[in-house]
Amino acid sequence: MEIQQDAPVGELTIKGVSLKFSLPFYDGYRLRQNDADVLNQTYRENLSNNFRKVIEEAIEKGNADPQVLQKELDEYVISYDFGVRVGGFKSADPIETQAITLAKMLAKKALRQQGVKTKDIDNERLASVAREILEKNPSLRARAETIVKAKNAAAKDFMKSTVA
Repeated sequence: MEIQQDAPVGELTIKGVSLKFSLPFYDGYRLRQNDADVLNQTYRENLSNNFRKVIEEAIEKGNADPQVLQKELDEYVISYDFGVRVGGFKSADPIETQAITLAKMLAKKALRQQGVKTKDIDNERLASVAREILEKNPSLRARAETIVKAKNAAAKDFMKSTVA
């Protein structure tokens, strides 16, 4: 794969080890056919995963009219923003991911204290409460950074002990 010299840089964490890499795809990148095929497949899978609950509920209610469902899917597709999660969070930053995890844990706890059963908490509601918690508690990001640093240090120590 050809990577432009000024390509944006991404970061990934594998077993607590953070690494940087060049991102080959960027705004203005001209897709090759295999790139388009992969993106279209991912798009198809996302639509299927995201719309599955609507279909299941329609079947349960006994009104799974294909024409009505097609119209609903068409409306969903118009509002769909590829790569953006409406009901949840997504981040390539390990600190932000950890902050999100902490906020979701606090959101679940808050909802349980309000009498909501964990099994009844849908992803959209959990994400909404977690976003509020994260916005109102910037200290969660500092805690997340501490946790990520501790995980990275533990992973390095572990790797040193297993290699030695």
